[in-house]
Amino acid sequence: AHGDLNAEPLFAALSETCLASASLGQVYKATTHDGRDLAVKVQRPGALRQCLLDGAVITLALRALQGRYWNGDLLAIFDEVAAGVVEELDFRREARNSEAFGASIAWLGYARVP
Repeated sequence: AHGDLNAEPLFAALSETCLASASLGQVYKATTHDGRDLAVKVQRPGALRQCLLDGAVITLALRALQGRYWNGDLLAIFDEVAAGVVEELDFRREARNSEAFGASIAWLGYARVP
């Protein structure tokens, strides 16, 4: 359980260094208590806060540019992009989407979504 110092660890082992890294998260190698190897995706600390701060700065800049150098609705465009970034930060949603995608291609017989 989150914050319970007496709780059993989720994994028997978790690598100290990441195997892969991206802007929003990192992937580590883990071993379950029954010996299976897994890839564990971990969100970078402060990723949501940083994205929200960046979004606030970008919004201020776009408001200053609106109507001067571009006739389109820059704020509406940015809202769409920002919504996508926030969705990318929801790893549970990503897991559900992966499961749904895996189910949708199961009929192929040769492809698998981990």
